[in-house]
Amino acid sequence: MPDIQSTENQKRGALAQIALQKAQILRKISFGEHKRAPKNAVVYIVLAFCFGAIGIHNFYAGYWKRGVVQFLLTLIAPYMLFIPLFFTSVWALLELLFVHRSANGEFMVGNHKLVVLLKLVTILIIVWFASYSELILKDMDLELLQRTGDSIIQVSDMEELK
Repeated sequence: MPDIQSTENQKRGALAQIALQKAQILRKISFGEHKRAPKNAVVYIVLAFCFGAIGIHNFYAGYWKRGVVQFLLTLIAPYMLFIPLFFTSVWALLELLFVHRSANGEFMVGNHKLVVLLKLVTILIIVWFASYSELILKDMDLELLQRTGDSIIQVSDMEELK
């Protein structure tokens, strides 16, 4: 009889141990303590470059609060003369260049050379866009001056005719 009782106690102890392990696993999953796969830096950079103003890259990396703020600023941008869109775009470009960790503190993985190349290409595109936009603005200023000059000439011609 004592042998049957001891085996019963051993079975109960084993079942209790399994139940405890399951409860610990469920607790880790529900509170986000479980091990997640590291995020890919190349995916993060491409998302930041293409959809950075709306914060998609932050959702990918686990920065939910940042993503929600960028998304909301983008939604209200048309009602505020698109000024928030400028700020979210600059914010996304800075994150693209300087964020190296996901929200859980792990470094992002990926081909290091490709990550550096993508960041350099992003910088070159920004520099090119800034210089090109400056040329466009100068050209627009010249056109505006010419139009203003033509209208001044026309007004003075009309005064001479009177």
